[in-house]
Amino acid sequence: MRFDELFMLQLFAEGSEGGDGDDPNAGTDPEGRDGNFGEGGEGGDGNSGTEKKYTDDDVDEIIKRKKAEWEKQKKKDDDEAKKFAKMNAQEKADYKQQQLEKEIQELKDERTLSNMRDEARKQLSERGINVSDKLLAFMVSK
Repeated sequence: MRFDELFMLQLFAEGSEGGDGDDPNAGTDPEGRDGNFGEGGEGGDGNSGTEKKYTDDDVDEIIKRKKAEWEKQKKKDDDEAKKFAKMNAQEKADYKQQQLEKEIQELKDERTLSNMRDEARKQLSERGINVSDKLLAFMVSK
């Protein structure tokens, strides 16, 4: 496989080009960087200054933020497991039923939003208006 073919595959793998439009932040972190670590241009591709670089402080901050998110999720899961352990069989069944109903409602809401985005995009394109995914997400909401 030639280098330019590999490069195009990498573009699609990162999710920064094209995509399905569901996540406007796909392929980037919250600071807007593209997630490439290290030095740019070591492969001799002629793009030796175009890749983003992280400092040690940036990496430390990202790791710290991800660790905090992980710890928060772990605490939430532990609290739920303790609560679940204290329930009797009927309460457990009711709790599971509520969780399933909540998940079903979230999926229905997401499907409705997706259909609304598709319809809005269709109506705008009929009028010759092409909008970005970010603008469409702003226009269509609950």
